[in-house]
Amino acid sequence: LADVLSRSLFFAEWRLRRRSLDAIPIFEMDQGAHWFPNVPRHNIITCFDVLEHMEGDAQKRLLTWMGETADLVFVNCIVDASHPGMHLAVDVEDLAKHVQQSWPAEVSDFYPDKNGKPRQHLLLYGPGVSYAA
Repeated sequence: LADVLSRSLFFAEWRLRRRSLDAIPIFEMDQGAHWFPNVPRHNIITCFDVLEHMEGDAQKRLLTWMGETADLVFVNCIVDASHPGMHLAVDVEDLAKHVQQSWPAEVSDFYPDKNGKPRQHLLLYGPGVSYAA
């Protein structure tokens, strides 16, 4: 389990202990820290509400690291120009092309605004993504 130091990380840690799952490693991520080079391979990584707080190159580095670290990666991409200074640009098409250079990937649109334009996208990618014939 890896997350930024926050209440959600404390809650996740509490839930793991309550379920006697103390052996699951917990990593506190710092936005300025390098991605963890010794993290073991995982089945799934989820990343929600993160990319819109990072610059474009950092977004791509994180996506690459997650793809190299897990079989399946789920990432939500918030497209939100209504909060300048809070959310940075997320070019979903460019990020999808980036991960598709290395892994199968799918992008789904969801949470449409009042005009029907999606406010969020779900990016699913990784070596474990397969397509039904």
